[in-house]
Amino acid sequence: MTPFRDNILIVGVLLFLILLGGGVLVWLAPVPDETLTRAQSNLIEISDWIVKSSFGAIMGYTGGRLATRKSNGNSPEQQP
Repeated sequence: MTPFRDNILIVGVLLFLILLGGGVLVWLAPVPDETLTRAQSNLIEISDWIVKSSFGAIMGYTGGRLATRKSNGNSPEQQP
């Protein structure tokens, strides 16, 4: 696979996880706190962590890619 496909695949999987976690959060949003079961509370907590960690992974991955690109001299600012 080319580096571009690798990047798209990694970011795509992480975006899918964000959508999955966000979907669960939206699905459970109308349930009042008093009527939440233990399983629903656990689902909310797990989905929240999935969204947070996937977003953080995207930020870290893109930041690392940009830092590597600049250290190798391939940044767009240095091109004529």
